[in-house]
Amino acid sequence: MYSLGEIEAQCKKASRGAGLSWGMADEAAISARLLTEAGLPGAQATLFNIRALSSNNMTLLEFKVLQSKIGSKPYSGLLLGVSFLDSLGLLPDMIKFKTCSLIGPLAFVGILLQLRDDFFSFRVIWDGCQI
Repeated sequence: MYSLGEIEAQCKKASRGAGLSWGMADEAAISARLLTEAGLPGAQATLFNIRALSSNNMTLLEFKVLQSKIGSKPYSGLLLGVSFLDSLGLLPDMIKFKTCSLIGPLAFVGILLQLRDDFFSFRVIWDGCQI
């Protein structure tokens, strides 16, 4: 059994080791912690995303690009979540979008959990799951 602080610290180290910037590694670690607090596999979601990002077979994005066109490569749930939060002030009150392929949607949910105390609500649906 690991403490939330240990999970966060180890996920940050793993993310940095995989080549993410300090800021992205911090976001990945926070996502892992929040998912774990909610009883979900946060460390596993982070690991899944950093392995996928390391494969270099993912589309890097800015949120405004995602709204206009969908690339052929899959998107990272972690990167999508961070892009979404970074663009939050520019988005309309209600937004609905769909991607063709998203790797690690649970990491996207982990990033969105940062909004839980700010009167935001969200619903994320993928095959066999809805949060």
